[in-house]
Amino acid sequence: MSRCSRSFFGDTCAAAAIEFALISVPLIVLLFGGITYGGVLASEIALEHAASEGARAGIAGLTLCERKDRAETFAHDALVFGSIATSAVIEATATAEQISVDISYDYAANPLSPVLFPVPEQLTAHVVVLTDGPELPASSC
Repeated sequence: MSRCSRSFFGDTCAAAAIEFALISVPLIVLLFGGITYGGVLASEIALEHAASEGARAGIAGLTLCERKDRAETFAHDALVFGSIATSAVIEATATAEQISVDISYDYAANPLSPVLFPVPEQLTAHVVVLTDGPELPASSC
């Protein structure tokens, strides 16, 4: 081998820079993936929590209309996370046996974090609470 090639292969000054360049790309992908999917999971947890709070609060209503209204109001009040509070669609139904709360949120239109990877377009939460047939059944509207 010539003298130039020996000095080229024997020089280790740039080894750390090359190792960093090779490791930084997967590290950055993992970091941004964690941020992106962390926003999706946080939104999903917020929806589930709000639906649960709404359905649980609806049990206190005396009429079916009051149960439905309480469920929707409490679910809306529990949504305080980012733009979810203003753009989530809340639907509650109340029967003598159960209260159901459905919340849907268009995550593609209002993402919580920057979207750098594929994420679900729509996030939904569905909670059903059984009323256990109270002694005084709720009257209709």
